[in-house]
Amino acid sequence: MLSLFLSSTALAQEGVPTLDNPQGINHEVQILGWSKDERRYALRIYDLSISYEAATTADPCKGYVNHLGKPFHGGLSFALYEGTKRLSAWRIQDTGSCTPPEKARERLAKAKAELAKEGIDLSATGATLLPPAKGPAPSVQKKGKTEISTRVTEIVVPHGPWARQVLEVRCNVEVESVKSEDDPEAEFMRSSIADFTVSLREGQATTKLGEFRTKKIEWSAADGASFTPKLDQIFLSPSGRRLVALAAFLTEDMQLILDPRVIVLVADISGKRPAPPVDSVAH
Repeated sequence: MLSLFLSSTALAQEGVPTLDNPQGINHEVQILGWSKDERRYALRIYDLSISYEAATTADPCKGYVNHLGKPFHGGLSFALYEGTKRLSAWRIQDTGSCTPPEKARERLAKAKAELAKEGIDLSATGATLLPPAKGPAPSVQKKGKTEISTRVTEIVVPHGPWARQVLEVRCNVEVESVKSEDDPEAEFMRSSIADFTVSLREGQATTKLGEFRTKKIEWSAADGASFTPKLDQIFLSPSGRRLVALAAFLTEDMQLILDPRVIVLVADISGKRPAPPVDSVAH
């Protein structure tokens, strides 16, 4: 059951969700804006219901409408980042109780004022790059008792120094069975390690931007549950010279869903493109 992952602290907290825990709560993230030098950026974070039933049968709080004008079950926060470090955060709408609309408007105004002081331009959102809706299925291979799933996502850069070139995100997930003679449900326990590598590619030349690797993550495969790490989205700055890559770590069964977002890479891509390979054939 997914309840194995949920501590009382995670369920009760009213702080702003962090974007560094692959076993955190269910949330969605959007870019709010960038600073002029593009070293800082602001995010909109929704922490959402983990129960399918609650999200479909319960009435949302009054005024809990997302940026698309649709009601949501959960909470809303803003956060300011530099690199992967969170500098400040503001809770706009609570999750444990309904924040009155007037209180939410007051918090929202304060958060926007603070972001303006930090030099964040809320009109400078750059571009949000999403993986293809129907990308290629992951390849799977076995090495002894370990199953390795590899998914490669390619996204064309829309603007900036690397416009029309390809961002390649490779996600490798290693899965093993967890043995325990003391646990009656040990046959259902799994251990996963996810590794993300982000590169820029122009023709045959590849420039590695960075990688992110999780620690071992234990989860239960009982009741048809599954655990699927994958690229969520990439925020590209207005100039196209910086990017922020987020991964999603989806764990779900028939009743509950955990889908936390994690910042896996913040990179500067303002450098020159690699020189084309030299033709070794004499002319």
